[in-house]
Amino acid sequence: MPNHIPCKKTQQNPLFPCKKCIFAHIFPDKMYRKNIKNLIKWKLSKNRKPLIVQGARQVGKTWLIKEFGKTEFKHTIYVNFEKEIRLQELFLQDLSPKRIIATLETFFTTKINPEDTLIVFDEIQSSQHPRGLLR
Repeated sequence: MPNHIPCKKTQQNPLFPCKKCIFAHIFPDKMYRKNIKNLIKWKLSKNRKPLIVQGARQVGKTWLIKEFGKTEFKHTIYVNFEKEIRLQELFLQDLSPKRIIATLETFFTTKINPEDTLIVFDEIQSSQHPRGLLR
């Protein structure tokens, strides 16, 4: 598990860290377990919808989701829209899940099985159609 990276408020005034940064520094393992537990609860949900993970910059969101994918899924498809410019066009056409999955399968040369494949869209704000496409 990575070390906690302090939030902007704590970075600006390290003598007076915020409560979350103090808690994460003292109990990093507890924070990890709590977050993974919430992600597992989402995974087991029968009517699972896309999950949006939000938070301050540089606090470990990407690491947590990748770790969750490694430990809880057979396969993880990771798309970083800042790095994969070609995939930004993925959402310029219709938003059909079948078409999007077929495109990802071709791009990553792997079969996507909803039961054991986690698809992660990171830095989605760099895409042409962020967030609205997840509805």
